[in-house]
Amino acid sequence: MLLQEQEAILGRLHEWLATERDIISQAMALVRSEGVSNYPILLVTRQVGLDLGRWGVVLPVLGEWRAACSTLERWVSAGWLLADKVDEFRALYKAQGLGQACVMVLDAENSSCVFVNLNHVLVDSDLDS
Repeated sequence: MLLQEQEAILGRLHEWLATERDIISQAMALVRSEGVSNYPILLVTRQVGLDLGRWGVVLPVLGEWRAACSTLERWVSAGWLLADKVDEFRALYKAQGLGQACVMVLDAENSSCVFVNLNHVLVDSDLDS
């Protein structure tokens, strides 16, 4: 994926996060409160047929992209994150704080992991107040 295409996708993702921030926050809070994982991850992908596991609940669609709430544990069991990188990932995750959402953008060619503060993603109605 070219850098320009990746930037366009991240721009669309930011707009989508602004409109869906409440449901994303609820999904991530549910994963934590149900004791499923302390490390929920929002997976955004356009790969079809990707097994997201039991907690891979598909959220509203972003164009051809799908989003699902996943977990660190699922990523390790699926082999998407190497076991020797788990402690490093946990430390990075914890350093971000609870207001942050870990978003993994996964494409056939590559992936990007970003942390987004859902409390500071603005929607149009926030600008009116």
